[in-house]
Amino acid sequence: MKLLFLTHAATAPAINSAPRFTQRCLVPESFTPTERTRVVREPHRGVYDRQEIYKILDEGIVCHVGFIADAQPFVIPTLYARAGDAIYFEALHNFTEKILPGRWEDARQPNEKELKATSILKLPLAEISAKVRSGPVLDDEEDYALPVWAGIVPLHLQSEAPIRDERCDPAIPTPAYAANYRR
Repeated sequence: MKLLFLTHAATAPAINSAPRFTQRCLVPESFTPTERTRVVREPHRGVYDRQEIYKILDEGIVCHVGFIADAQPFVIPTLYARAGDAIYFEALHNFTEKILPGRWEDARQPNEKELKATSILKLPLAEISAKVRSGPVLDDEEDYALPVWAGIVPLHLQSEAPIRDERCDPAIPTPAYAANYRR
């Protein structure tokens, strides 16, 4: 097993102005499956490789966070960004740079009131797995006797040309990060 030497945030700030602490740790290239992360149904699709899982997380923009409050379960969609060995919910700089690299330095920075109203939740990626599938449909043999279409509908996220805000000064050029955006 190869080990990577990383420095990462060990504790999450409750708000943006809280201090951050770092620690050094050895991080294995793959995660060891646990009872919570082991892929049970179709276990051959289970992925535990750190870089493969990080690639999946880095391609996404929205996740669904589940939690229980007052014995009531909730699941809400939210933006997220991965930074090192953690994902963050409401981390302004990371969200902005993930969605439109270069925009953070170009945009108005959050003011103190906005920062105080923004909380950050850090979820360390200590126990994770992914379930992936590629290739053609693999239905059960008996399903092919049914009069039902089977196949794959490919989906792609594609950007289009930027649309200037009507109130934006037309003399300000469209920045390269917007004009050349690709995902």
